[in-house]
Amino acid sequence: MGKIGDALANQYARTWRELREAVEHCTDAAWKGGDHPVFIPVRLACHLVETVDYYTQDRPEGFQWGAAWGGADCEKDDLGLLPARAALLAYADTVRARVDAWLRGRP
Repeated sequence: MGKIGDALANQYARTWRELREAVEHCTDAAWKGGDHPVFIPVRLACHLVETVDYYTQDRPEGFQWGAAWGGADCEKDDLGLLPARAALLAYADTVRARVDAWLRGRP
């Protein structure tokens, strides 16, 4: 994609770093806890990464929501079914690498 793709990839890289720092600094108790069911860090992080994954697929029609953590719905299923911080970060790294390569015009 040239200069525009590189600029977008660089901005995404900064955003991915911010996400990683937020997840790494979250305590285990806070990761799956909170006062409001919508604002639980694991739900927000899963939704964020999964949505980027979905919207950057070549053919999103067959996308399997929740497949990265056994099919659980990050918005409403039991918190015990959602990934630990390390698993979420591994998934985020996979999505980040794919999106970075796509933006930079690499296969």
